[in-house]
Amino acid sequence: MSRLMQVCAAATLALIMQAVASAQGPEFYALLDEAKTLVKEGRRAEAISATQKALRLAEQKLNNGAVAMCLNNIASLYEGMGRYSEAEPILKRSAAIIEEQLGPDNAYVARCLMNLAAVYIALGRYEEAEQISQRALKTAQKAHREDHPDVAAALCGLADAFYARGQYAQTESLYQCSLAIVEKTSGPNSPQAARPLCGLAWLYEERKQYAMAESLYKRALEIGEKDVGVNHSDLASIVNSLAGLYEAQDRNDLAEQLTTRALTETKKVYGPDHIFTADLYDSLGVLRRKQKRYAEAESLFSRALSITESSLGRNHPAMSPILCDYAKLYEAQGRYDEAEVLYKRSLAIAETTSGPNHPVVSNRLYDLANMCAARSQYAQAEPLYKRALSIREKTFGLNNLKVVECLDGLALLCRKTGREEEAEELDRRAAAVRAEVQRQQPQAVDPAKEPAAAATRSATPSPPSPVAPSSSTGPPP
Repeated sequence: MSRLMQVCAAATLALIMQAVASAQGPEFYALLDEAKTLVKEGRRAEAISATQKALRLAEQKLNNGAVAMCLNNIASLYEGMGRYSEAEPILKRSAAIIEEQLGPDNAYVARCLMNLAAVYIALGRYEEAEQISQRALKTAQKAHREDHPDVAAALCGLADAFYARGQYAQTESLYQCSLAIVEKTSGPNSPQAARPLCGLAWLYEERKQYAMAESLYKRALEIGEKDVGVNHSDLASIVNSLAGLYEAQDRNDLAEQLTTRALTETKKVYGPDHIFTADLYDSLGVLRRKQKRYAEAESLFSRALSITESSLGRNHPAMSPILCDYAKLYEAQGRYDEAEVLYKRSLAIAETTSGPNHPVVSNRLYDLANMCAARSQYAQAEPLYKRALSIREKTFGLNNLKVVECLDGLALLCRKTGREEEAEELDRRAAAVRAEVQRQQPQAVDPAKEPAAAATRSATPSPPSPVAPSSSTGPPP
């Protein structure tokens, strides 16, 4: 399961920009009210049309503040429909207007930059997202005191960008700083706390510190249920995150309950063919594969791929985890040649969009290596394991259970190829890492003790991509 639905997007400027625009005529606000009603009814295309009428009125008769307000509302609607390429130029124009009117160090400029960075993450343009997020943070810090909620949001936005690029050490400290500010200024149960809580949970899940991750997800879920109600897409994304954690531990009954709930809620808000819904089809497909309900799983993966490809493009980062999950389905059925094609395509997308040394690439390498080893293709498997090991050692350090996975895979491969001394040395290295991890992180789950289905899953956190544009949950896969 990718983290597609669980990331990014600072709060929209729709209401904020009302403070920028001077009092306007009744026709202008009537059109905005009409658009707001249409959004609540799920009629987003009609809402865009109404807001575009308001934009034309603002351009002809009103001031730049009103124009910027309309532009931002239109961009937010495009984001909510998964039409990120169309949102980008509109957000740029809105930011330029706000900056010209209020100056480069204004709080509204920072918020507009946060939204633009979220769109870049959604588009897989991670370097640009990081640059814009850095600027948004500096602007927010100039506009506010250091412990202002906007600074917390900007820290979280920069953490999202670092997460997308696989820079996990920087990511953790930024989420922690963001959470500390929110707890200090708004309290531990503030809606804004859900976003850094989920970000930290993803990191702990990646490290196999499942108990810590579960605690954070549950706290975020409790906040979400009190804040937005059970039908909100933000809440659905938190539910899906917790479901993914349970699936990783083979707690499949709980995972299915939560995934079904999230899918139902997301369909209500966005419909059955939306990009946000596609991620949940993939999640449910993983569970159906584990239940050996292969026909249902294939239908779900096929639908998830079709929606994602038509919405985001054939080579978007969000395609990679779905392709990998689909490959696992073929592998489970013994359709190895078909699985290999999908594994390699998934790997190629991850390398192209995230870079050859991204931790997500290591996951794809590891999955492909496992299948090659299972087919006794040891010559093909060994360099894949070694490359995955190198990436993980650089990303997580030498003492991490993700490193142990690769050492165990290489040790088994060496035994299969008659290299017992090398296997024993790898076993010693793995044992030393396990001991150190147990000392430092007693709650971390040893991959050797994980359920087999979970140990080789592709559902490790992927580069963050979009949730709804007004998301409070933040970072996506």
